[in-house]
Amino acid sequence: MYLVYRRLLFVFLMVIKKITMIKSFTLSAIVVLSFFSLVLLGNNPDRIKNNLINSNSTIVLPWIKNAGQYDSKVAFATKTRVADIAILNNGDINYFVNADSGERFHFTETILNKKLNNTQVTGKNISQTKFNFLKQGKEGRFAGISSFNTVNFGEIYDGLFMNININGNNIEKVIKIEPNADPALIQFKLNGIDDLCENGEGELLLEINNRIISFTKPVAWQMIEGKKVNVAVKYNIKDDFVYGFELGDYDPQYTLFIDPLLSSTFIGGSQFDFAEKVLVGKKGQVYVGGITSSIDFPVTNGAYDETYNDSTDIFIAMYNSGLSVLETCTYIGGSDVDILKDMKLDTADNVYFVGRTESKDYPTTTNAFDTIFNGLGLISYGDMIISCLDRKLNELKYSTFVGGDYDDIAIAFDFDMENNLVVTGISDNGIPSVGPQLYPGTKEFVFFKMNDSLSNLLASNSIQTDSLTIPIDIVSADNHTVFITGTTTDPSFPVTLGVFSDTLEGRSDIFIIRLPADLSSIEASTFLGGKKDEIPGSIITNDLTYIYLSGSTNSPRFPTTLNAYDTILANPIMSNEDAFLCIMDFDLSHLEASTFLGGNNIDIAGELIVDTSKNVILSGFTYSSDFPVFCNSYDDSYNGGADVFLAKFSPKLENLLNSTYFGGYDNDFCYSITKDTSENIYTAGFTNSIDFPVYLGYDSYYNGDGGDGFVLKMTPDFEKPYPCCSDILAPAAYSTDLPLDIKVVWGEARGATGYYFSAGTSSDTFDIVSHLDMRDTTSYILHNLSCGDTIFIQINPYNDYGINKNCEKIWFKTHEPFSQVNNVSICEGDSVEWQGSYYTDSGVYIENYTDIYGCDSTYTLVLDVNPNYYEYEEQEICEGDSYFWQGEYYTNAGNYTKNYSTVDGCDSIFELDLIVFPSYLFSENMSMCKGDTIEWQDYVLTSGGTYYAEYETINGCDSSYILTLNLLPTYEFYDTASVCEGDYFDWQGQSYAFPGNYQKTYGTIEGCDSIYYLNLNLSANYHFEEDAMMCSGDTFSWQGMLLDSTGTYYMEYTSIDGCDSTYQLDLTVLPAYHFEEDAMMCSGDTFSWQGMLLDSTGTYYMEYTSI
Repeated sequence: MYLVYRRLLFVFLMVIKKITMIKSFTLSAIVVLSFFSLVLLGNNPDRIKNNLINSNSTIVLPWIKNAGQYDSKVAFATKTRVADIAILNNGDINYFVNADSGERFHFTETILNKKLNNTQVTGKNISQTKFNFLKQGKEGRFAGISSFNTVNFGEIYDGLFMNININGNNIEKVIKIEPNADPALIQFKLNGIDDLCENGEGELLLEINNRIISFTKPVAWQMIEGKKVNVAVKYNIKDDFVYGFELGDYDPQYTLFIDPLLSSTFIGGSQFDFAEKVLVGKKGQVYVGGITSSIDFPVTNGAYDETYNDSTDIFIAMYNSGLSVLETCTYIGGSDVDILKDMKLDTADNVYFVGRTESKDYPTTTNAFDTIFNGLGLISYGDMIISCLDRKLNELKYSTFVGGDYDDIAIAFDFDMENNLVVTGISDNGIPSVGPQLYPGTKEFVFFKMNDSLSNLLASNSIQTDSLTIPIDIVSADNHTVFITGTTTDPSFPVTLGVFSDTLEGRSDIFIIRLPADLSSIEASTFLGGKKDEIPGSIITNDLTYIYLSGSTNSPRFPTTLNAYDTILANPIMSNEDAFLCIMDFDLSHLEASTFLGGNNIDIAGELIVDTSKNVILSGFTYSSDFPVFCNSYDDSYNGGADVFLAKFSPKLENLLNSTYFGGYDNDFCYSITKDTSENIYTAGFTNSIDFPVYLGYDSYYNGDGGDGFVLKMTPDFEKPYPCCSDILAPAAYSTDLPLDIKVVWGEARGATGYYFSAGTSSDTFDIVSHLDMRDTTSYILHNLSCGDTIFIQINPYNDYGINKNCEKIWFKTHEPFSQVNNVSICEGDSVEWQGSYYTDSGVYIENYTDIYGCDSTYTLVLDVNPNYYEYEEQEICEGDSYFWQGEYYTNAGNYTKNYSTVDGCDSIFELDLIVFPSYLFSENMSMCKGDTIEWQDYVLTSGGTYYAEYETINGCDSSYILTLNLLPTYEFYDTASVCEGDYFDWQGQSYAFPGNYQKTYGTIEGCDSIYYLNLNLSANYHFEEDAMMCSGDTFSWQGMLLDSTGTYYMEYTSIDGCDSTYQLDLTVLPAYHFEEDAMMCSGDTFSWQGMLLDSTGTYYMEYTSI
């Protein structure tokens, strides 16, 4: 059973980041040009790329305003470990570069033919950091000096504006080119350099005293109808160390920017490809590791292994920092399944990685710890692998198997202070035991230490449990301690006293253990979880105080901390996972901070990092359409399927500072995350989305089939350039009856440096105030508005990148002029009192006043005088009829009256005189025989029935005659008969011998006819005669008799009519003839007789018929 669990575990680990895992992508409309990350290069510029401004150990300071602490020519300055930069009042930029040799280089950058004057170099986006300076003497004290994240140069040429921003550890120069402005005007002159050129990656190289300094490759783009449109751009180097920019086609009707940063690329071939890890080398190169089943994966010439090995191979790729150049890419693997689980760089950027192989021919190196595959050869059993490639990916420096007879996998590793590898994984049968052991036999959940040449196993140990336990990640701290995290379902998992939790809370909990450098004991061990399930994503340390842990949970009672960003699981009813972040002390006794992160669907946490400001940045993927993002997040819309997410938290996890979706319409997953010295974020993963957003990368086409890997580079703020829209706080949107002087108040918009305010009386025209620049003010008073107007308001926040023109308009209504209309009706002869007067005649009466708002108040009386009504009518009806009047029926003559009130309450009298005239009716009965006629009331009647004849009296009433006519019957009888010739037929007392029609008429008792009819037919008698002859000796058959002699014969019959039928035969008997003769002939002769030739003795016959 234990092995079954392990097999399931290994399958889980192989696909845990390929599960059917748990999609739009709109930016704002402008073009940005930025190109300013500086890089200091040594004598070999292709090999030495230490970032000038972005030091590994020093945060770039904000722009410090000159309050007297600097030379009076200086407006702003900043300082880093390797360079000081000063911006002068005249717009020149001075660079003071510190080389490793101790030399200090100085050069100046000047904007040629600029429009700039001294007052236009200003600070924007004020920083929270204040600076104090102390110089010799009392006059040298400068305290509380403001600093800024942006220096605004204003309009350096017509329609061209420039800023220099500090973004994280990165300094970037941004030029904004307004519609129809001419970018060819831009010219920068570099003074104090020896040479100027552009390298193959599009960077600008400056040479000073055989030292190379580089400006990063520029990027240009526009925001058109909410979408980012890239524009081709490169440096344009001119004489005298002057440079500008050469732009490709772009739309001059939209603002153009030149700005660096976001880039992304697909990585893969025609089959399944998965980018598992991304790392940044010391020289800015980006390493990506993963797995592929693509025979056409883009490996490069000269790489360690250019040939696909079969099944699933590991790949390692190296890109330039912008992801636009694939510098080296290699396969590594054997003839079966090989997977990469973790990858790290050592201090020389050698690439170490661990995982699992089922390939007996997986490459190992000489003197490695174990060069022989250990599995028993059973299906799908594998070994741990630990391998190292050189930084160029050309050479396999070290590679070893680790494992036993059954299944083994290395899941994660880290380097300790001596560059040894500390590895964790699972081994079914066990690995060699080195040093004191916690359990007998080093198996199941194992951890071990190996030297960097992978030749020696320095220490090993294990934890063995009764149920499923899976290690997920490991980190080695600077104090030589080792932390491992994973998930377990075993309540007896070893924990220590005084830790955060010594009890398994749910079905599965996270465990965290702390080990000494020699892995010989458990120094601290704790559970972490709620009542359901948890799994960690990643664990890291920051200094020697805290560990940081990411993961996913579906437990509503997962422990969170007071003031954390989110303390409630988003969808406990569906048990959907939320991501979480935790910070815990090194003793594993106290949870310093803990928060949920997610929406109503599934959210899975990947790796995390901590930036130089101790903000915590998390990668992962989400199915939640309501995942928390901001209005100016790089992508604030869910794209479908699973989306990549990036999220940045404040150091104590109290605030979500930035977050964004990233992806296409299908599934996109990421786990790995890292950053460069400029704090730019890199992440890698897997996508099924053909429309996955790719910018400026090496491979912009989806390669198909099982999915592609991807690598993504993003600025540390994850934001669009445009600011968010403001919320209008007062007055309330769509409110009414407001005063004529109104203070409009709006909230601060995220990312805004100022606001344009517009107001008007229609939704199409701002005729009160249009596009008024409020700078950073968030209120405006509208005076002397008109009564009853609808006022439309729009706030358009802006920043250095442009204006957000997509913010919603709201409207409200001012106080309406008062108008009251009284509609009054009275009856003729009455009166009404209104506004102190009496009125008796119909008409419209108006009184005007002024209200407290100064608006007109109008009172109107509409008076209707309604008449009284009298109506008389006289009606005549016939006797038996009725008359409907005033809702009733009347049948009797008389005088009737009805009294009513009109709808207006006036009298209405109705009078009726009703006269009733008589009607007449006459009736009689008569009879006649059928077939006779009778005349009645000018009608000739031929059939019985009831007949009416109506007439009208002189008063129009009915005079009716009714006849009931009875029709008496007549009788007719019909007979048909036949008589034979010569006979008689008796009928109605007479005899008839001849055929014909005969009639007898009688009278009924009512005097009507009774008639008898006879149709008499004559039937004939029949006589047949025939003659016949026969030969003597024969017989003749006739009428059933056989006759043989001459004579006359008779036969009588009765016909079907009963008459005689006689047959007569005359029969004659004829004689027959016989002739005989004798003859002789000689033998051999023939004898002719009766037409025959005879040749032999015999008696011969011939018969003939006589005449």
